[in-house]
Parts: sequence; C-alpha cells; structure tokens
Amino acid sequence: MKTLAVVIACGLLGCGGGGSSLDGTLVVEDITTNQQVTLCEQFLDDVCTTQVGTSFCARDCIMTACRPAAENGNIDEQCNDGVTVMDVDDCGTSGDNTICVTEMGGCMFDALEAACAQ
Repeated sequence: MKTLAVVIACGLLGCGGGGSSLDGTLVVEDITTNQQVTLCEQFLDDVCTTQVGTSFCARDCIMTACRPAAENGNIDEQCNDGVTVMDVDDCGTSGDNTICVTEMGGCMFDALEAACAQ
C-alpha cells in the first residue's frame, strides 16, 4: 500500500530528476490551471538552483507567484505560440539564457514577473 501511495504521489507531483512530471509535448497554454501551477513550481525548483535563477528567485513575490500566474492568465499570455512543457523544463533545468530564449521556455520568467506586477 505504501508503494502505491509513492507511485501516485510521484505521478502527481514528480519525483526528482528535474523537469516536470507532465508530458513534454503538451502545449503550455492548453494544459489545465493546476498543471500550469505544477509546471511553474517545478520550473522554480529547477531554475532557482542555477546561476541565472538565484537572483530571480531571491525575490519573495516570485516564490509565491505560480498560482496567481496560472489563475490570472499570465502563463497563457506569456507562454503562447506553441511553447511546450519540454521548452519550459529545458529552460528551468539548464538556466541557460540562450536555451530559454531560443526554445521560448523563458516565458515562465515573464509570466511570474507579470503576476508579481499585478
């Protein structure tokens, strides 16, 4: 029974390794609000350990902005034009500005900034 609970928890929340537990081919603006929150929180978990993310994540508002960013449509607005879960994951795990811009996964930075500005 404990194994089942761990499997369910890992399926819902992800279990280490960086990146989200969501299918990487999913388009960010098409996933549910709760899935966007999960993706955003995993993005922060990953990016905050990189050199690029440390100063960004040091702002208090950023660390609590995932739910508002999803619920207020900031993630939909910023992560449009076919940005996938994998794009956001790649940006978060790499912390590489070039990857974040070329793959457009850096949209999560913009969505969090927008939520904090509201």
